[in-house]
Amino acid sequence: FGSRWPCILEHMDTPTSSASLRRGQHLITSPVYDLDGSAIKDSHAFHAYLRLSLCHPAVNDTHAMIIELSGAVSVRVVETEHEHHGTHRVFQAKADSGLSACEKLDSWERPEWALREGMHLNQFFSELQQLVRKAVANPLSSKRGACWEHPWDPTYYNCQHFVGDCIEVLAPGARLFYDDCLMHKPHLLKIDKGSGRRESAFAARASQLVMKKKNSMLDTWTTLFSADQPGPEWVITSAEIYWRDCTIYAAAVTKTKSRLADHSEMHHRIKEFRRKVLLQEARDEEQQQQLVLETRNEGQQEQQEQQEQPVLETGQQGQQEQAVSWEDENRKPGQCPTCIIA
Repeated sequence: FGSRWPCILEHMDTPTSSASLRRGQHLITSPVYDLDGSAIKDSHAFHAYLRLSLCHPAVNDTHAMIIELSGAVSVRVVETEHEHHGTHRVFQAKADSGLSACEKLDSWERPEWALREGMHLNQFFSELQQLVRKAVANPLSSKRGACWEHPWDPTYYNCQHFVGDCIEVLAPGARLFYDDCLMHKPHLLKIDKGSGRRESAFAARASQLVMKKKNSMLDTWTTLFSADQPGPEWVITSAEIYWRDCTIYAAAVTKTKSRLADHSEMHHRIKEFRRKVLLQEARDEEQQQQLVLETRNEGQQEQQEQQEQPVLETGQQGQQEQAVSWEDENRKPGQCPTCIIA
């Protein structure tokens, strides 16, 4: 959901405790596992953020950068180690492939989710700015106060929408899967209509009062690097999506039942997406094998025809030499062929 605004409404819907999970009072029937094999709690909501691994040919050590939408866009340089305990790593784009959380106890890897080759920070932020400007131009969120300095809206442009735009720039081949399978669904969380929509509008306004910045870090991110550490030229070598539990804030506008439905849908969508991809690959492989077989048969038939052709021509030539016309048989010595009398 992104913005951690301080207003907690009364009668908050409390998520299932870890104790009740241990006692078996709540069973996860639609599991989704992160890249490290941990099950994602199905009654919880999560704040999404992006972690970039960076390298530069002129700098010996490596850097990492965290980018997230918490009301305003936040960008900071961090240590290169993985994130602390309590987060879920749900996606990673690398040079040759991408990895995703899965409904099975194993990550799912696809080559089309690979990181764009040679992507550097300057290009990344330039393209991301265009997508964020397009998002804040949406009248549904702009009339609720969304702006360049505070794009966040729990329904129309939350932290997961923002991370989706980051993925579109970094690994465009993964955007369709991300939108379909790795995002909370506002209609299932019931924050797009009726009282849920009104409560989400209140959350957006509250966040604007607390989290809005004077300047957007999409404009000022280069100030994070000192003069001897060039910023724009840093090359992105990996992009990871992390989820941090934000149920305590999301519970102000969502209910456990809705979050369970959202998680169940995520499980179903990942499973169905995988099934369709694997089925299509099986069909493509079958068609490829059929094409190879047809090509092989055509080649064998053509070779056979080429081998039979000289034999046929020799036989026809022999028949022509042996055949004698009626005129030749009845022609007398010195007689004109046109004067033959039967």
